[in-house]
Amino acid sequence: MSKQKKLDFFLKNPNTSVITTAEEPTPSTSDVTSSLEPKPKKPKIRKFDPSYLGFGFTYKDDCPQCVICSEILTNSSMAPAKLLRHLETKHQQYKKEDLIMSCMVDANLTLFGDKSAKKIKTIPLSNDTVSNRITMMSDDVHQQLIRKIKRSKLYALQLDESTDITDKALLLIYTRYVDWDEKEIKEKFLNCLELKKHTTGAEIFSALSDCFLSTDLKMSDCISICTDGAANMTGRHPGLVAKMKQVAPNIQSTHCMIHREMLASKRMSAEFNQVLTTAVKTVNFIKSSSLNSRLLAMLCDEMGSAHRTLLLHAEVRWLSRGRILKRLCELREEIIIFLSSKNCDLVQYFKDIDWNMKLCYLADIFQLLNEPNLSLQGTQKTMFHSYSKIEGQKKKI
Repeated sequence: MSKQKKLDFFLKNPNTSVITTAEEPTPSTSDVTSSLEPKPKKPKIRKFDPSYLGFGFTYKDDCPQCVICSEILTNSSMAPAKLLRHLETKHQQYKKEDLIMSCMVDANLTLFGDKSAKKIKTIPLSNDTVSNRITMMSDDVHQQLIRKIKRSKLYALQLDESTDITDKALLLIYTRYVDWDEKEIKEKFLNCLELKKHTTGAEIFSALSDCFLSTDLKMSDCISICTDGAANMTGRHPGLVAKMKQVAPNIQSTHCMIHREMLASKRMSAEFNQVLTTAVKTVNFIKSSSLNSRLLAMLCDEMGSAHRTLLLHAEVRWLSRGRILKRLCELREEIIIFLSSKNCDLVQYFKDIDWNMKLCYLADIFQLLNEPNLSLQGTQKTMFHSYSKIEGQKKKI
């Protein structure tokens, strides 16, 4: 023991004599050997993942089983790299297409006999062949729709311009026309156009014109167009509707009733808007950090909660407000504990009884507003149907 350590030991323990170097206990050889020996690790039990079926493996007694040779591997082999190594070393002659083909041949041989199995063998299954067939079927369905619209002569359009998760501006086009073969009005998805540059009315009209020109459809036969209330759609001069009226003077324009109902529900008093803003801040505080999300999930598991995570709010998702507020109300106790552990100032709102009452009210009222939103969506919904739904919901509220 060094002098400094002896001095520190004596100052802390004045009634205890300092052990000299000669008196220091020497560890035995067996103690040193046992401390150096590594502790045995428990074997990790892997779980079967449904994606392993794509490698040609099923499972039996928590171990992977090859569907080609029926060999059962060890549980430690249940990993994509080891499964692929088994296929590469023992089944190089089999490809994914060959595996599917052999299964189809065996199934047809059992069900329908040798003649049907021989016909199955003649089907080409290469990547290029399958891709080309999918493209051909898609083109054929699209051409059938174009022919039916031309035969209908008059048609209506519904347009929706939005941005996907990759920040691409997309224009979705739906059409309503008369199907003379089945003698009824049909609604179909016509096309999805990518807006390369801006999303102005002129750009949308140009993309729409190119689409109609390529399919030989007449824009003058369009009798109705339904859009949202954005300026690029309904602007008096630069909007899409104004430009459509130049080529189709008799066209009627309507504002999407679902979008209009959503806009009406956005208007609220400053008092309730502050509650909604605070709720969104709380969700963003937790969801913006993967660590916070994991910790909240662990806390919910320990408390036996019905949910493990919060829902993210998005303005473009019309149903998100009601759902995030409902989930927030159901996890109030867990959120109070979590925010307190993080020393977050937002916890004071969840401890306020008046604020919680307003939060529950908003959750209930937005859930009621979500009901007509869902009922207004779908095919074969007319303006009269939408009007009656909204009027009924107003009386219910």
